Amino acid sequence: MRPQKGWSAIRFSGFLLACLFATQANGSDSPPGYLQGAPLDYAVPKPPDDPSVVQMELVQVRAAQELPTSSQWLEANADDMAYKADEVIRRFDDASGEILDPSMRVVLVSMLSRVIQDTRFYAGEAKKASPRPRPYIEDKTINHCNIAFLNDQESYPSGHAMNGYVVASVLSQVIPSRRQPILARGIRYGDNRIVCGVHHPSDVVEGRMLGIAYLKALEANSDFQADLKCAVEEEAHLSASKAALSKTCAARTRAIVKSNASNRR
Repeated sequence: MRPQKGWSAIRFSGFLLACLFATQANGSDSPPGYLQGAPLDYAVPKPPDDPSVVQMELVQVRAAQELPTSSQWLEANADDMAYKADEVIRRFDDASGEILDPSMRVVLVSMLSRVIQDTRFYAGEAKKASPRPRPYIEDKTINHCNIAFLNDQESYPSGHAMNGYVVASVLSQVIPSRRQPILARGIRYGDNRIVCGVHHPSDVVEGRMLGIAYLKALEANSDFQADLKCAVEEEAHLSASKAALSKTCAARTRAIVKSNASNRR
């Protein structure tokens, strides 16, 4: 079935969305997002409320739980703590086959910062529309990653799952030779939320669905496309070919560096 136009549960005008987004972003050193709260062509459905489905999902969470010493639990915990662009990007080092040093990938990190500003907003609004307790609240036997949430009722949809899929999709465009391992890592980034006991499987699925809707909207955004072009040039410049940056992208890099230095003062 084709997604419904706009938000079914989140009926804000474009103006109000933009105002809310600006308010949320105010006071942050991160650059503003690309879409500025414009409505997406996707309606986030309500979370499942059938008791049998809810219980089945809790069984799935318990089945996914790993020992605290396992490599998957350690990875899930590390993913759990990655929120900012310079933190998230390093979670894709192995998948990309490179050390994704934020200080070297100025344009890429700036672009991902704007993307994450957007995803934080859209996931946050969807969470407000459909409060849902996290698995470890519903079942005290479920272990959870060591992080304090401001609201234990914000399980649906998963913002981490949305971030993981969106960041992986963008990064795979910058490093197309590693597309499959990067996308697979982005999927695992979401799956690790279940391992962590902080999201149900349907939370993760809807996080990705919201990410897909966001990526479709991003395709038509000229600012994003310009940054993506420069991020691809930046990657080529850092590769063995040492390709030179265009004047436009060199100027874009200088502007980001200057802005970052100003924000640190």
